[in-house]
Amino acid sequence: MATNPEEIYQFMCGTLFSIQQQLLPKEESLWDVTVEVLQWLKQSGLLKERANGHIDQNGQHNLEITPLGQATYKGSVDLAYCNTVYKNLKKGLEGLILESCLHLLYLTMPYDMISQCIPNWMIYLKQYSCLSPGEQQVAALVGVPENFITKKASGQVIKKDVDSSTVCRLYLSLVLHALLKENNIWDVAEKFNLSRGFIQTLLNSTASFSSSVLHFCEVELKEYIKIQDSIYEVDSKAENGFAFSRLLDFKYSSSLQNTDPDHLIALMTEVIPKYSCLVFCPTKKNCENVAEMICKYLNSNCILS
Repeated sequence: MATNPEEIYQFMCGTLFSIQQQLLPKEESLWDVTVEVLQWLKQSGLLKERANGHIDQNGQHNLEITPLGQATYKGSVDLAYCNTVYKNLKKGLEGLILESCLHLLYLTMPYDMISQCIPNWMIYLKQYSCLSPGEQQVAALVGVPENFITKKASGQVIKKDVDSSTVCRLYLSLVLHALLKENNIWDVAEKFNLSRGFIQTLLNSTASFSSSVLHFCEVELKEYIKIQDSIYEVDSKAENGFAFSRLLDFKYSSSLQNTDPDHLIALMTEVIPKYSCLVFCPTKKNCENVAEMICKYLNSNCILS
């Protein structure tokens, strides 16, 4: 529909937004607003200039939506929170604790509820003390250590700053954690000294935001084909059904070449050891041989280095 600033501006001129130009300051036009917003979207990582893309007569690059932009659109996540959502989810995946649902509740806690949260520090400390060691580890992992809660409850001065939004999100997570364990909103309301209406609103908001996070995390899978050391992306729009993507950049020794004639290790080193990798083989014996070959390479190279 629109791929560069000029086309986006023309599109905006055909919307109701163009009628509101009269509300803009005299020194600012609809074009200025369009360019300013596009610049903000690029700075936020939601848009980017297309690599090797077409440049029009005004010297403007074609734009494309980044993976973060696609995730934000699919999840209907507020633009003010999209980078924070991604950062927190990425951090959560580095040490996700599934002993209970507390960590998942924290990750799906809506950000717009933070402003309505004023923790009662004595209740905070009491509920923290009731957590299992694994659940207490969740608090430490997200950045709310036990000594911080203890000092706040006792009225001591806190020298080390702790992010207030993180503290509030964990507190609200404890509210829902208690609700899931007790299934009685009256008891939970009394325990946290909160109104039942607030807890009901918190529950509904979290359920809605959980759906947004689910769609935010959906990954569009791409299929690739390896022909010798050339990687091709499957693309139905391409003339032959696939388009050249890249060459494998991996130097094989003579011994490794004999061990790995299909160059599986060259593919895997694009992913491991930072991420995990799943390999499918036609037979059980083939799986065992491939796994042994990969383990030998990892032990002698990635792990030792």
